[in-house]
Amino acid sequence: MNEYLQNMIREKNFIKEAREWNKYTDYKPIIEFTKEKDLLLIYFVVLTDP
Repeated sequence: MNEYLQNMIREKNFIKEAREWNKYTDYKPIIEFTKEKDLLLIYFVVLTDP
């Protein structure tokens, strides 16, 4: 995520390397807004049992 937000990698690579989560499209507008405005994005990963 950090590499993508800092324009170090393209979205295509971000999705591939981050193993796009099911609801990525729901969060994409927030991520893109944060990236465009160079804002700090605080995020976390919630693990669930398989």
